[in-house]
Amino acid sequence: MTQYHVRWTACARDDLEEIIDSIYQTLPEYAIKELDKIEDKANDLDTFPEKYRVVPELREFGYLKYRQLLVDYWRIIYKVEENNVFIMLVIDTRRDLTDILLKELLFRESVE
Repeated sequence: MTQYHVRWTACARDDLEEIIDSIYQTLPEYAIKELDKIEDKANDLDTFPEKYRVVPELREFGYLKYRQLLVDYWRIIYKVEENNVFIMLVIDTRRDLTDILLKELLFRESVE
C-alpha cells in the first residue's frame, strides 16, 4: 500500500485559520473541535486519497485532478501528485463554488 505525504499549502492554512478564527469569536469550544476534525480528516488522506470524488464543479471544465473531502460544512480541496497530497483550499460548502474554485485553484496553482 502506497503511503502519501499530506502537505498543506500556505493558502489552505490561511483558509483554515480564517474559518477557525471566525467560529472562535462566538463558539470557542466548537472551533477547536472543528479544527481538530478538519486536520484529522485531511491527514487521513495519507492512504487512498483517490477514494474521494473529483470536485463536480471543476469536472465540467475538464479539471479532473482536484478531489474533495467533506467535513461538516467544509470542503477540503486537494490534488494528488506522485506520493504527495496537496491540500489546496478549505471552503464553506454553503457558498457558490464554481467561481470560487476556478479563481482560487487557478491562482493558487500559479503561485505554489
